[in-house]
Amino acid sequence: AFEDHRNVEDLRRTYLSSTQTERYMLSLRKSKALC
Repeated sequence: AFEDHRNVEDLRRTYLSSTQTERYMLSLRKSKALC
């Protein structure tokens, strides 16, 4: 159970980081479109 919990935490961390990078790329695209 502990191992599963750790895997879930890792997945959550990677998911959060991936969503943050996606938002960053989206904001970059928007700024490029505005320029």
